[in-house]
Amino acid sequence: MDKIEIFNELINDGNLRYFYHITNQDCDTILEEGFYMIDKELYKTMIEVPDELKENPTSYVENEQGMKGSYRENGNMIIFGVDKDEIDYFVRESNYIPSNWNNEFPPNYYISPDYILGYINNIEKSFILNESYKYNDSLYL
Repeated sequence: MDKIEIFNELINDGNLRYFYHITNQDCDTILEEGFYMIDKELYKTMIEVPDELKENPTSYVENEQGMKGSYRENGNMIIFGVDKDEIDYFVRESNYIPSNWNNEFPPNYYISPDYILGYINNIEKSFILNESYKYNDSLYL
């Protein structure tokens, strides 16, 4: 099973909710260390994955970038997945500031790498699977 097939199988799991965030940060570091954010509310940092992304991830990423000259133009798309029953608990408080943090305000919240499905690399138009993603256990990787 190639990475896009794995992505398609995981992203279409109806028991999970998926969100994405566009970033220029080192996504491999985020897969290892987790995702830090200032606000707990998901809508301030990420967008729930729409059907269009599930149907054609590469095309969606290209259209989502838009805004030429902004960070989104070259950003990678990190994808998060969480069981609907865990949605209220997967964002945790944090007082740690990662070394690659580039915001003037410190992060107050954290999402474990367990909930990061992976990311879509903007340059290569490929999906990079997070091997430690919590819901990988049903697939043969």
